[in-house]
Amino acid sequence: MKGMNHYRRILEEALGRKLKGPFWHAHHIDGDHSHNVARNLWELARPIHMEIDRGVLEKIPRPSDPDSKEDGFLNKEVIKTLCEIFEDGEKNKNQSFEASASYFIRIKKGVFGRLSEKGILDQKEYAKLVIQLGRIYKAGQQRKEKQPQELTEA
Repeated sequence: MKGMNHYRRILEEALGRKLKGPFWHAHHIDGDHSHNVARNLWELARPIHMEIDRGVLEKIPRPSDPDSKEDGFLNKEVIKTLCEIFEDGEKNKNQSFEASASYFIRIKKGVFGRLSEKGILDQKEYAKLVIQLGRIYKAGQQRKEKQPQELTEA
């Protein structure tokens, strides 16, 4: 693919398939774009990637070891939770994020609750994060696959 990032190819080889589409990005877990190994890459939807790079989560440090499980870092557990929220939105097209208490329980008892308890996220940041998680969920609901260009031109 012309102009494709090298790390995107590495991730596709590790997954054994193409990324889900142009809407999906290859994210460097440790934040180092020169560290292009499969264990450091994660397939993310664009709204999740934007939240990590420019949203409430951007101030949380990236782990130096992509497989780190230490709380307080933007590790695979945090990324997996964000992806699950997005995928829940895709599956539940007609249910609002706020409608189910299970989402808030997952947030409070999960990784984001621990970040708040440890003071890594203060209460104001935590409240902003819950709003952003609702937006990620809604982005999942609104996601539509783009047709390949050859189909739209026919």
